Amino acid sequence: MKHSLTSLAVASAVLGFGSAAWAQGPAQPPAPPPAEAPAPSLEPQATDVSEEDLDTFAEIYVELQETATKFESEMSEVEDEQEAQEVQSRMQQESIDKIAEHGWTPEKYNRVAQTVNADPALIEKTLALIEEKS
Repeated sequence: MKHSLTSLAVASAVLGFGSAAWAQGPAQPPAPPPAEAPAPSLEPQATDVSEEDLDTFAEIYVELQETATKFESEMSEVEDEQEAQEVQSRMQQESIDKIAEHGWTPEKYNRVAQTVNADPALIEKTLALIEEKS
């Protein structure tokens, strides 16, 4: 499985925070901003991510990608906006549950994703972990 540098945060789009794009019909979550220009944050970002956090992030990432793939076919078969919203809601809940199974919150996942995307060395290390877990 090949990942682009900006794909590490794509799973946060799966969670649908601030996005109604699924209800509008696309079969894929919207792409996050490029790694070179991370989304501005009002909270200060941590610059250090532990090895354990990177490993957990990679595990969650793989699980969220599997969740997105699982719901992708359902989304391609929806017939109206209400049905799309129902599928999106189930996908979001399953994604949140998968994150919680690791003792994380969606906010922590997104903070780690932003930190990783801001550091080329962390991107490389995280992509290797994702490949290993895929």
